[in-house]
Amino acid sequence: MKSFIIKITEHLQNETTQDGLRNIFRDILTGTTLMSVLAASATWLLKECNILAWLTLPLTLLLLFLIFFWGHYSIQTTVNKIMPSKSKISSLCVMLFVSAFQLSILFSIIRIISSQ
Repeated sequence: MKSFIIKITEHLQNETTQDGLRNIFRDILTGTTLMSVLAASATWLLKECNILAWLTLPLTLLLLFLIFFWGHYSIQTTVNKIMPSKSKISSLCVMLFVSAFQLSILFSIIRIISSQ
C-alpha cells in the first residue's frame, strides 16, 4: 500500500501531470460556466416570456451539447496524456464525471431561478 501511495505522489510531482490537472480543472470550470449562463438565460426566458423562449430553446440546447462535447473531448485528451490508456472504460469514466458535475450545477441553477 505504501508503494502505491509513493508512486501516486511521484506521479503527481511530475510537471506534465500538474499541467494536465490544471487544464482539466480549467476546462471543467469553463464548460460549466458557459453551460450555466446558457441554462440560466433559457430558464429565465421560459419563466418570463414563454413564446420567445420556445424560439431560442433549440439553439440553446445545441450550444449546450456543443459545449458539453467540447469539454469532454478536451478533458479526455488531457486524461490520455496523464494516464495513457486507450480503453473505453477510461473514456466512459471521464464522460460520467463531466456529466455528473455539469448536470448537478445546471439543475441547481435552474432550480434556484425557477423557484423565485
